[in-house]
Amino acid sequence: MRAIRASREEQARLALRGISIDGVQDELPDDDDNDDDLPEASELRAEDEQLAAVPPVEAHNRYEKPTPAGDKPRPAQSSSSGSAKQAETAVVQLKTLWANEVASSEAENESADIFCVRFSPDGTLIAAGCGDGVVRLLHTDGGRLAYSLSEDSALKLPTTCLRFRPAADSARTRNILLAASSDGTIKQWHSTSQRCMHTINEEGNQVYAIDYVSDGSRFASGGRDCSVRVYDEATKNCVLSLGSSFDRQAVGHSNRIFAVKFDVAQPDVLISAGWDNTVQARSTLSSRDRVNGQHAPTCKALPPFRALQSQCLSAI
Repeated sequence: MRAIRASREEQARLALRGISIDGVQDELPDDDDNDDDLPEASELRAEDEQLAAVPPVEAHNRYEKPTPAGDKPRPAQSSSSGSAKQAETAVVQLKTLWANEVASSEAENESADIFCVRFSPDGTLIAAGCGDGVVRLLHTDGGRLAYSLSEDSALKLPTTCLRFRPAADSARTRNILLAASSDGTIKQWHSTSQRCMHTINEEGNQVYAIDYVSDGSRFASGGRDCSVRVYDEATKNCVLSLGSSFDRQAVGHSNRIFAVKFDVAQPDVLISAGWDNTVQARSTLSSRDRVNGQHAPTCKALPPFRALQSQCLSAI
């Protein structure tokens, strides 16, 4: 092999000097010749065996904190076992107590779309607001239909929100249910007798949200017209109103309202939120005191509610 390498280097030098290498080509040794002149490799000795038996160097994680002296390192847990435990805790099978399809009143053999549900205060009934405008009350034990609340109307739009009146010592009648509809009405039902006791019509509006104060003395509504209204439970008159921000008021919503909620701990605080990406908190105390005992036959627009510490939380 050394002779072949040397002859090739000589050919390269001759070619650079312009000398023909035809004569030299015959002197090149054959590549197929056996390398009999190469010495054979010797067998492994005992020292070589010891060198081969050295354990491999353990990989070091530069992000791992060194273990203090005297502390025993914790055994590493395999990622597969950890992920399996996480999967076991994440996947929890909920036990189905019952499932019931509600029949539609508009077409036979068709189920009704359900927009909202609500438990009764005593926990024995579940109210379901349906797309055909009917409020259906089901038994919590098995889901059997108990009552159906509806009135004959050519326009049957979805029931969007339901609220039972809170049980209070001052309220004699039980099982009172408010049902808001996208036709702009708020109906008050006596659920067990299936009788509509009162109807509030917010003209040009679609009501999407309602809520009772904790003592049941007032309830609020919000919807498409971006206004929040507070009604007196005894007279069903609107006693407070906050228009939209388009009405040049200091605060108010600029898009549809989909949530209204009275604070349980502070009943005079009302929260509202909607498609304008804002959550607005207002105190109804000062404005309510101005009209205490005065119930106008129509909804009276009042100045903006007294501001709280955080009037509006924007860009939610």
